[in-house]
Amino acid sequence: MPYSGADASMPSFLFIATVANFVFIGRSVRDCTSKKSPVSKPTAVSLLLTAVAESIWVLPCFIQCVLVFFKGHGGDWAPDLNSEGCDIQGYYSFAGSLAAMLASLLMAFVTLRLTRSNEPPPLKTVLGLCAAVLATALFIGAFPLMHIGRFAYLGEGFCYADFNDTGTIILMMITIIPTVITVLALHTKLYLEGAWPKKITLLMSFAFLTAWILWIPAFFIGLAGASFPKGYFISGAILGHAQALVNPILYGIFWRASAIQMDRSRQQVALTSKSDDENERGAP
Repeated sequence: MPYSGADASMPSFLFIATVANFVFIGRSVRDCTSKKSPVSKPTAVSLLLTAVAESIWVLPCFIQCVLVFFKGHGGDWAPDLNSEGCDIQGYYSFAGSLAAMLASLLMAFVTLRLTRSNEPPPLKTVLGLCAAVLATALFIGAFPLMHIGRFAYLGEGFCYADFNDTGTIILMMITIIPTVITVLALHTKLYLEGAWPKKITLLMSFAFLTAWILWIPAFFIGLAGASFPKGYFISGAILGHAQALVNPILYGIFWRASAIQMDRSRQQVALTSKSDDENERGAP
């Protein structure tokens, strides 16, 4: 039945998240293309990847949820029929979540590089890593379509990788758990070394954990063949999609401002050093 009030809340939430993320994308594109941008090109590209990674999930999910609201649950677009709509939603949701995780890994790496050398990695390196992030997420996300794992309706309004299938769980575990551990390890290094604002580092870890923490116990619940608590999966989906609201603020504003400040400090040090060298050469 179309126009159900129960189907209105998710597209409304996703609309706000999509708008916020598109603002983030627009600003990142301007940073990448403007010669007057205060953000270095490698840093701008890293931020753009973070915004694009969220769009892989949030934008198509918004479109599909709108279709369900207007057309109801009776067509191929509806994920709860385990039809093409389920496979489509499963693919972009799984690939998008992998892209978002790997983007967090890249941002942690770039941040650590900024603190240790006072400059980001070379632009070619960042471009290569961004391409690798997107290619890896889109490729691994397609495994269930190639019958390596499977997508399934999880019973709470959407399709995703099947947490009741052992092969799918193993596929997720070998990709997601190492990523989570590595991101948190890099965040820990950042916090202990103290060269990056600790509040931002803590926010990066908190945002990352809240987005993906429910998937880790889900692996073991699924492997044990136990029942999932009611609302478990929709809670995970909301927390995951919330990153499209969190990241434009966390990375697009606070992280970006810290990167600009660090870049300006580096330039000031370079100018001071150059001035000192010139004074020494000119001294009698």
